[in-house]
Amino acid sequence: MYPYWLLYSILAIGALFYTPRYQTAAVDSFDGRQKSQRDIILITITVLIVLMIGLRYDVGGDWRNYLENSDLIKGRSLQWSIANSPNEPGYTLLNWVVLATGFDFWLVNLICAIPFVVGLVILAKQQPNPYLALVVATPLLIIVVGMGYTRQATALGFLLIGIASLIDGKPFWKFLIWTGIGSSFHFSALFFVPLIALLLFRGKLLSVVLLILLAIFGYLFILPNAFERYSIGYIRTVYEAQGAIFRIALSALAGVIVLSFARRFLTNPIENRIWRGWASLSLLSFILLFFVNSTVIIDRLSVYLLPLQVVVFGRLPLAFGGRQSQLLWALVMIIVYAIVLLLWLTFANNARFWIPYQLYPIF
Repeated sequence: MYPYWLLYSILAIGALFYTPRYQTAAVDSFDGRQKSQRDIILITITVLIVLMIGLRYDVGGDWRNYLENSDLIKGRSLQWSIANSPNEPGYTLLNWVVLATGFDFWLVNLICAIPFVVGLVILAKQQPNPYLALVVATPLLIIVVGMGYTRQATALGFLLIGIASLIDGKPFWKFLIWTGIGSSFHFSALFFVPLIALLLFRGKLLSVVLLILLAIFGYLFILPNAFERYSIGYIRTVYEAQGAIFRIALSALAGVIVLSFARRFLTNPIENRIWRGWASLSLLSFILLFFVNSTVIIDRLSVYLLPLQVVVFGRLPLAFGGRQSQLLWALVMIIVYAIVLLLWLTFANNARFWIPYQLYPIF
Protein backbone atom coordinates (compact mmCIF):
# COMPACT_ATOMS: atom_id res chain seq x y z
CA MET A 1 0.00 0.00 0.00
CA TYR A 2 3.05 2.26 0.11
CA PRO A 3 2.57 3.66 -3.45
CA TYR A 4 -0.86 4.97 -2.43
CA TRP A 5 0.59 6.78 0.55
CA LEU A 6 3.45 8.12 -1.57
CA LEU A 7 0.99 9.65 -4.03
CA TYR A 8 -1.07 11.05 -1.18
CA SER A 9 2.01 12.52 0.50
CA ILE A 10 3.18 14.23 -2.71
CA LEU A 11 -0.22 15.86 -3.19
CA ALA A 12 -0.46 16.79 0.49
CA ILE A 13 2.92 18.54 0.40
CA GLY A 14 1.84 20.37 -2.74
CA ALA A 15 -1.39 21.47 -1.03
CA LEU A 16 0.46 22.82 2.02
CA PHE A 17 2.98 24.79 -0.01
CA TYR A 18 0.56 26.04 -2.68
CA THR A 19 -0.32 29.73 -2.51
CA PRO A 20 -3.91 30.39 -3.65
CA ARG A 21 -4.13 32.49 -6.80
CA TYR A 22 -5.46 35.62 -5.11
CA GLN A 23 -2.45 35.62 -2.74
CA THR A 24 0.23 35.63 -5.46
CA ALA A 25 2.57 38.56 -5.89
CA ALA A 26 1.37 41.58 -7.81
CA VAL A 27 4.42 41.82 -10.06
CA ASP A 28 3.42 40.62 -13.53
CA SER A 29 6.74 38.97 -14.38
CA PHE A 30 6.72 37.04 -11.10
CA ASP A 31 3.11 35.96 -11.63
CA GLY A 32 3.87 34.73 -15.13
CA ARG A 33 6.95 32.81 -14.03
CA GLN A 34 5.13 31.33 -11.05
CA LYS A 35 2.18 30.32 -13.22
CA SER A 36 4.51 28.57 -15.65
CA GLN A 37 6.19 26.67 -12.81
CA ARG A 38 2.82 25.71 -11.37
CA ASP A 39 1.61 24.44 -14.74
CA ILE A 40 4.72 22.28 -15.18
CA ILE A 41 4.34 20.78 -11.71
CA LEU A 42 0.63 20.11 -12.19
CA ILE A 43 1.26 18.51 -15.60
CA THR A 44 3.90 16.29 -13.99
CA ILE A 45 1.43 15.28 -11.26
CA THR A 46 -1.20 14.58 -13.92
CA VAL A 47 1.16 12.29 -15.82
CA LEU A 48 2.11 10.52 -12.58
CA ILE A 49 -1.53 9.79 -11.73
CA VAL A 50 -2.27 8.63 -15.29
CA LEU A 51 0.67 6.21 -15.19
CA MET A 52 -0.22 4.96 -11.72
CA ILE A 53 -3.79 4.20 -12.80
CA GLY A 54 -3.04 3.08 -16.33
CA LEU A 55 -0.02 0.85 -15.69
CA ARG A 56 -1.38 -0.97 -12.66
CA TYR A 57 -1.29 -4.75 -12.81
CA ASP A 58 -3.90 -7.00 -11.18
CA VAL A 59 -5.19 -4.09 -9.10
CA GLY A 60 -8.89 -3.37 -8.59
CA GLY A 61 -11.99 -5.40 -7.85
CA ASP A 62 -13.03 -5.77 -11.51
CA TRP A 63 -9.56 -6.46 -12.91
CA ARG A 64 -10.14 -10.10 -13.78
CA ASN A 65 -13.57 -9.40 -15.27
CA TYR A 66 -12.09 -6.77 -17.58
CA LEU A 67 -9.26 -9.13 -18.52
CA GLU A 68 -11.69 -11.96 -19.30
CA ASN A 69 -13.80 -9.66 -21.46
CA SER A 70 -10.67 -8.58 -23.31
CA ASP A 71 -9.75 -12.22 -23.93
CA LEU A 72 -13.31 -12.86 -25.15
CA ILE A 73 -12.97 -10.54 -28.15
CA LYS A 74 -9.33 -11.32 -28.94
CA GLY A 75 -9.09 -12.44 -32.58
CA ARG A 76 -12.77 -11.73 -33.22
CA SER A 77 -14.27 -9.33 -35.74
CA LEU A 78 -15.34 -5.89 -34.58
CA GLN A 79 -18.97 -6.63 -35.37
CA TRP A 80 -18.92 -9.86 -33.34
CA SER A 81 -17.11 -8.13 -30.47
CA ILE A 82 -19.62 -5.30 -30.14
CA ALA A 83 -22.54 -7.71 -30.44
CA ASN A 84 -21.27 -10.20 -27.87
CA SER A 85 -19.23 -8.22 -25.39
CA PRO A 86 -20.98 -7.47 -22.08
CA ASN A 87 -19.41 -4.01 -22.11
CA GLU A 88 -20.46 -0.77 -23.78
CA PRO A 89 -19.48 -0.24 -27.44
CA GLY A 90 -16.90 2.49 -26.79
CA TYR A 91 -14.95 0.36 -24.32
CA THR A 92 -15.31 -2.70 -26.55
CA LEU A 93 -14.07 -0.76 -29.59
CA LEU A 94 -11.05 0.46 -27.65
CA ASN A 95 -10.24 -3.10 -26.54
CA TRP A 96 -10.64 -4.39 -30.09
CA VAL A 97 -8.37 -1.73 -31.60
CA VAL A 98 -5.67 -2.26 -28.96
CA LEU A 99 -5.69 -6.03 -29.44
CA ALA A 100 -5.86 -5.75 -33.24
CA THR A 101 -2.74 -3.56 -33.26
CA GLY A 102 -0.80 -6.12 -31.26
CA PHE A 103 -0.80 -4.42 -27.88
CA ASP A 104 -1.86 -5.92 -24.57
CA PHE A 105 -4.59 -5.12 -22.04
CA TRP A 106 -2.42 -2.60 -20.18
CA LEU A 107 -2.78 -0.09 -23.03
CA VAL A 108 -6.59 -0.13 -22.62
CA ASN A 109 -6.21 0.88 -18.97
CA LEU A 110 -3.65 3.55 -19.84
CA ILE A 111 -5.88 5.13 -22.49
CA CYS A 112 -8.93 5.01 -20.21
CA ALA A 113 -6.94 6.68 -17.43
CA ILE A 114 -6.28 9.76 -19.58
CA PRO A 115 -9.82 11.22 -19.81
CA PHE A 116 -10.52 10.33 -16.19
CA VAL A 117 -7.44 12.10 -14.85
CA VAL A 118 -7.74 15.03 -17.27
CA GLY A 119 -11.36 15.60 -16.21
CA LEU A 120 -10.38 15.37 -12.55
CA VAL A 121 -7.44 17.77 -12.94
CA ILE A 122 -9.60 20.26 -14.85
CA LEU A 123 -12.03 20.15 -11.93
CA ALA A 124 -9.13 20.59 -9.50
CA LYS A 125 -7.82 23.61 -11.42
CA GLN A 126 -11.19 25.31 -10.92
CA GLN A 127 -10.57 25.18 -7.16
CA PRO A 128 -8.44 27.75 -5.27
CA ASN A 129 -5.91 25.06 -4.31
CA PRO A 130 -5.82 22.31 -6.99
CA TYR A 131 -3.48 20.13 -4.94
CA LEU A 132 -5.83 20.11 -1.98
CA ALA A 133 -8.65 19.21 -4.38
CA LEU A 134 -6.57 16.25 -5.60
CA VAL A 135 -5.84 15.26 -1.98
CA VAL A 136 -9.59 15.04 -1.39
CA ALA A 137 -9.97 13.04 -4.60
CA THR A 138 -7.21 10.53 -3.86
CA PRO A 139 -8.83 7.91 -1.59
CA LEU A 140 -12.22 7.46 -3.24
CA LEU A 141 -11.92 8.89 -6.74
CA ILE A 142 -8.33 8.16 -7.81
CA ILE A 143 -7.72 4.90 -5.94
CA VAL A 144 -11.15 3.28 -5.61
CA VAL A 145 -12.90 4.53 -8.75
CA GLY A 146 -9.94 5.20 -11.04
CA MET A 147 -8.29 1.85 -10.32
CA GLY A 148 -11.41 -0.22 -9.77
CA TYR A 149 -14.24 1.03 -12.02
CA THR A 150 -12.38 1.50 -15.32
CA ARG A 151 -15.38 2.02 -17.60
CA GLN A 152 -17.27 4.22 -15.18
CA ALA A 153 -14.16 6.21 -14.33
CA THR A 154 -13.68 6.93 -18.03
CA ALA A 155 -17.30 8.03 -18.33
CA LEU A 156 -16.92 10.23 -15.25
CA GLY A 157 -13.82 11.88 -16.73
CA PHE A 158 -15.67 12.84 -19.90
CA LEU A 159 -18.62 14.07 -17.82
CA LEU A 160 -16.30 16.30 -15.77
CA ILE A 161 -14.76 17.72 -18.95
CA GLY A 162 -18.28 18.51 -20.15
CA ILE A 163 -19.25 20.15 -16.85
CA ALA A 164 -16.04 22.21 -16.87
CA SER A 165 -16.88 23.43 -20.36
CA LEU A 166 -20.29 24.59 -19.12
CA ILE A 167 -18.75 26.40 -16.14
CA ASP A 168 -16.32 28.10 -18.53
CA GLY A 169 -19.26 29.39 -20.56
CA LYS A 170 -19.10 26.94 -23.46
CA PRO A 171 -22.36 26.00 -25.27
CA PHE A 172 -24.50 23.12 -24.07
CA TRP A 173 -23.90 21.03 -27.20
CA LYS A 174 -20.24 20.60 -26.21
CA PHE A 175 -21.35 19.14 -22.92
CA LEU A 176 -23.60 16.75 -24.86
CA ILE A 177 -20.69 15.60 -27.00
CA TRP A 178 -18.37 14.96 -24.05
CA THR A 179 -21.07 13.13 -22.10
CA GLY A 180 -22.07 11.15 -25.20
CA ILE A 181 -18.49 9.92 -25.58
CA GLY A 182 -18.42 9.03 -21.89
CA SER A 183 -21.68 7.10 -22.14
CA SER A 184 -20.10 4.82 -24.75
CA PHE A 185 -17.95 3.54 -21.88
CA HIS A 186 -20.74 3.43 -19.28
CA PHE A 187 -24.35 4.17 -20.21
CA SER A 188 -25.12 5.51 -16.74
CA ALA A 189 -23.47 8.83 -17.69
CA LEU A 190 -26.54 9.63 -19.80
CA PHE A 191 -28.55 10.02 -16.59
CA PHE A 192 -26.88 13.39 -16.08
CA VAL A 193 -27.84 14.91 -19.44
CA PRO A 194 -31.47 15.62 -18.50
CA LEU A 195 -30.38 16.51 -14.96
CA ILE A 196 -27.96 19.18 -16.21
CA ALA A 197 -30.57 20.40 -18.67
CA LEU A 198 -33.12 20.81 -15.88
CA LEU A 199 -30.58 22.57 -13.66
CA LEU A 200 -29.49 25.03 -16.34
CA PHE A 201 -32.69 25.56 -18.32
CA ARG A 202 -35.37 25.33 -15.68
CA GLY A 203 -38.77 26.09 -17.15
CA LYS A 204 -37.34 26.53 -20.66
CA LEU A 205 -38.50 24.70 -23.73
CA LEU A 206 -34.99 23.35 -24.40
CA SER A 207 -34.93 21.26 -21.24
CA VAL A 208 -38.29 19.69 -22.10
CA VAL A 209 -37.21 18.93 -25.66
CA LEU A 210 -33.94 17.38 -24.46
CA LEU A 211 -35.74 15.21 -21.95
CA ILE A 212 -38.18 13.94 -24.61
CA LEU A 213 -35.43 13.25 -27.16
CA LEU A 214 -33.27 11.48 -24.60
CA ALA A 215 -36.21 9.39 -23.40
CA ILE A 216 -37.01 8.31 -26.98
CA PHE A 217 -33.36 7.56 -27.76
CA GLY A 218 -32.90 5.62 -24.54
CA TYR A 219 -36.07 3.61 -25.03
CA LEU A 220 -35.22 2.63 -28.62
CA PHE A 221 -31.47 2.07 -28.47
CA ILE A 222 -30.14 1.88 -24.92
CA LEU A 223 -32.75 0.39 -22.61
CA PRO A 224 -33.12 -3.04 -24.35
CA ASN A 225 -29.39 -3.82 -24.09
CA ALA A 226 -28.61 -1.96 -20.90
CA PHE A 227 -31.38 -3.58 -18.88
CA GLU A 228 -30.22 -7.06 -19.76
CA ARG A 229 -26.59 -6.08 -19.21
CA TYR A 230 -27.02 -4.57 -15.76
CA SER A 231 -30.06 -6.38 -14.40
CA ILE A 232 -28.21 -9.53 -13.37
CA GLY A 233 -25.77 -7.70 -11.13
CA TYR A 234 -27.72 -4.60 -10.15
CA ILE A 235 -31.40 -5.44 -10.12
CA ARG A 236 -32.16 -9.16 -10.14
CA THR A 237 -29.59 -9.85 -7.47
CA VAL A 238 -30.07 -8.16 -4.12
CA TYR A 239 -26.54 -6.93 -3.74
CA GLU A 240 -25.16 -4.56 -1.15
CA ALA A 241 -22.21 -2.46 -2.27
CA GLN A 242 -19.60 -2.73 0.45
CA GLY A 243 -18.74 0.66 1.84
CA ALA A 244 -21.52 2.42 -0.06
CA ILE A 245 -22.85 4.15 3.03
CA PHE A 246 -19.37 5.44 3.90
CA ARG A 247 -18.74 7.00 0.48
CA ILE A 248 -22.24 8.38 0.08
CA ALA A 249 -22.27 9.78 3.64
CA LEU A 250 -19.21 11.91 2.84
CA SER A 251 -20.92 13.23 -0.30
CA ALA A 252 -24.09 13.88 1.70
CA LEU A 253 -22.08 15.82 4.27
CA ALA A 254 -20.57 17.89 1.47
CA GLY A 255 -24.11 18.42 0.18
CA VAL A 256 -25.34 19.70 3.53
CA ILE A 257 -22.42 22.12 3.76
CA VAL A 258 -22.83 23.55 0.27
CA LEU A 259 -26.60 23.90 0.58
CA SER A 260 -26.19 25.65 3.91
CA PHE A 261 -23.36 27.98 2.86
CA ALA A 262 -23.71 28.14 -0.92
CA ARG A 263 -22.65 31.79 -1.15
CA ARG A 264 -19.31 30.98 0.48
CA PHE A 265 -18.57 28.22 -2.01
CA LEU A 266 -20.23 29.05 -5.32
CA THR A 267 -20.02 32.43 -7.04
CA ASN A 268 -20.33 31.34 -10.66
CA PRO A 269 -24.10 31.04 -11.44
CA ILE A 270 -23.65 27.90 -13.55
CA GLU A 271 -21.44 26.33 -10.89
CA ASN A 272 -24.06 27.22 -8.32
CA ARG A 273 -26.85 25.41 -10.16
CA ILE A 274 -24.81 22.33 -11.00
CA TRP A 275 -23.21 21.70 -7.61
CA ARG A 276 -26.36 22.51 -5.68
CA GLY A 277 -28.05 19.88 -7.85
CA TRP A 278 -25.25 17.44 -7.02
CA ALA A 279 -25.72 18.28 -3.34
CA SER A 280 -29.43 17.50 -3.48
CA LEU A 281 -28.76 14.20 -5.27
CA SER A 282 -26.15 13.25 -2.67
CA LEU A 283 -28.64 13.76 0.14
CA LEU A 284 -31.29 11.81 -1.77
CA SER A 285 -28.83 8.95 -2.37
CA PHE A 286 -27.99 8.77 1.32
CA ILE A 287 -31.67 8.58 2.27
CA LEU A 288 -32.39 5.92 -0.38
CA LEU A 289 -29.69 3.66 1.06
CA PHE A 290 -32.07 2.86 3.93
CA PHE A 291 -35.01 1.96 1.66
CA VAL A 292 -33.51 0.18 -1.37
CA ASN A 293 -32.52 -3.49 -1.17
CA SER A 294 -29.89 -3.41 -3.92
CA THR A 295 -27.62 -0.58 -2.84
CA VAL A 296 -25.18 -1.24 -5.69
CA ILE A 297 -27.43 0.76 -8.03
CA ILE A 298 -27.23 3.79 -5.77
CA ASP A 299 -23.52 3.23 -5.18
CA ARG A 300 -22.71 3.16 -8.89
CA LEU A 301 -24.72 6.31 -9.59
CA SER A 302 -23.18 7.99 -6.55
CA VAL A 303 -19.74 7.57 -8.14
CA TYR A 304 -20.68 10.55 -10.31
CA LEU A 305 -21.47 12.55 -7.17
CA LEU A 306 -18.01 12.10 -5.61
CA PRO A 307 -16.64 15.24 -7.35
CA LEU A 308 -18.88 17.24 -5.02
CA GLN A 309 -16.48 16.33 -2.21
CA VAL A 310 -13.61 17.73 -4.29
CA VAL A 311 -15.43 21.03 -4.77
CA VAL A 312 -16.71 21.45 -1.21
CA PHE A 313 -13.85 20.09 0.90
CA GLY A 314 -11.29 21.49 -1.53
CA ARG A 315 -12.77 24.95 -0.99
CA LEU A 316 -13.36 24.63 2.72
CA PRO A 317 -10.23 26.61 3.71
CA LEU A 318 -11.31 29.49 1.44
CA ALA A 319 -14.93 29.38 2.58
CA PHE A 320 -14.33 29.32 6.35
CA GLY A 321 -10.74 30.34 6.89
CA GLY A 322 -9.19 33.77 6.78
CA ARG A 323 -5.87 34.25 5.06
CA GLN A 324 -4.03 33.41 8.27
CA SER A 325 -5.99 30.24 9.06
CA GLN A 326 -6.31 28.71 5.59
CA LEU A 327 -3.16 26.65 6.05
CA LEU A 328 -4.65 25.17 9.22
CA TRP A 329 -7.89 24.34 7.41
CA ALA A 330 -5.93 22.72 4.59
CA LEU A 331 -4.01 20.64 7.12
CA VAL A 332 -7.29 19.53 8.72
CA MET A 333 -8.62 18.34 5.35
CA ILE A 334 -5.36 16.51 4.62
CA ILE A 335 -5.62 14.69 7.97
CA VAL A 336 -9.31 13.88 7.45
CA TYR A 337 -8.75 12.31 4.04
CA ALA A 338 -5.63 10.52 5.28
CA ILE A 339 -7.94 8.89 7.82
CA VAL A 340 -10.40 8.07 5.01
CA LEU A 341 -7.59 6.40 3.05
CA LEU A 342 -6.32 4.53 6.12
CA LEU A 343 -9.80 3.26 7.02
CA TRP A 344 -10.47 2.11 3.47
CA LEU A 345 -7.13 0.33 3.06
CA THR A 346 -7.46 -1.29 6.50
CA PHE A 347 -11.12 -2.20 6.82
CA ALA A 348 -12.79 -2.23 3.38
CA ASN A 349 -13.78 -5.75 2.39
CA ASN A 350 -12.58 -5.27 -1.17
CA ALA A 351 -9.33 -3.45 -0.35
CA ARG A 352 -7.46 -6.74 -0.75
CA PHE A 353 -7.89 -6.38 -4.52
CA TRP A 354 -5.82 -3.18 -4.38
CA ILE A 355 -3.04 -4.61 -2.21
CA PRO A 356 -0.28 -4.97 -3.09
CA TYR A 357 -0.06 -2.33 -5.76
CA GLN A 358 1.72 -3.77 -8.78
CA LEU A 359 3.01 -1.99 -11.85
CA TYR A 360 3.66 -2.98 -15.47
CA PRO A 361 6.21 -4.25 -16.35
CA ILE A 362 7.39 -4.78 -12.76
CA PHE A 363 5.23 -7.52 -11.24
